[in-house]
Amino acid sequence: MQELLKKLVFTTEEALEYFPNRNNAFYYLKKSVQDNKISKIKNGLYALINPATQTVYVDKYMIASKINKGSFIAYHSALEFYGKANQVFTTVYVGSTERFATFEYDGLQYKFVYYPVTADIENIQSSTDIVVTSYEQTLIDCVDKVDLAGGSEELIKAFMDCQEANVDKLLTIVKRYANKCLYQKVGFIFEKFNNLLNLPQSFFEECERNIGKSVIYFMQDLGYKGSVSYKWKIIAPDFPPELGYTKEIK
Repeated sequence: MQELLKKLVFTTEEALEYFPNRNNAFYYLKKSVQDNKISKIKNGLYALINPATQTVYVDKYMIASKINKGSFIAYHSALEFYGKANQVFTTVYVGSTERFATFEYDGLQYKFVYYPVTADIENIQSSTDIVVTSYEQTLIDCVDKVDLAGGSEELIKAFMDCQEANVDKLLTIVKRYANKCLYQKVGFIFEKFNNLLNLPQSFFEECERNIGKSVIYFMQDLGYKGSVSYKWKIIAPDFPPELGYTKEIK
């Protein structure tokens, strides 16, 4: 059993490997939950309890990475993981190759998010593996679905704290979506913060070559007076001074 418990968080299928039959495995899991040695996170997923604190050893990132074989941390939760989020949410966004029902555990809601394309993910080695969208994928995702990034203010603040990104990864990820509107949004906001991202001009030229012909609205939830970016064919709010970015959209 010690080898199983070293995993800290494990599935029923993993537990079955350590017992001669299913009945023994299910009896062990049920008894261990009753004895407060392990915690049932959801059907089929368990975590070891620290006897000193009476809480599980693992955090929300480790749990999200173990929900099923294809699960990974995404959107605002990935921003939190990379230390780029302004707020900590009680919703954990989880992408996966397998759909699962949203569930709650220890005051947090673990919510499935559908991915239309294969995500670029990172496997982070820790006491138990953490699987998270790459920094580049996270930025693209949050621009694509601002609501899952926590809204426009949260997105802007994340960009204000952004770091250099891999240009080849960014272009590969955007290309997978084959979405002209996404090229518009990415080109627009990445250009605003390129003093931090340090992307070459070729990146923006590629985005501009692939934008749509129609003018689109972006970040309208800010509710501030908007301006037109003729280059990117976008109508977006002027970023207010309190967000720390004062340049006008041209």
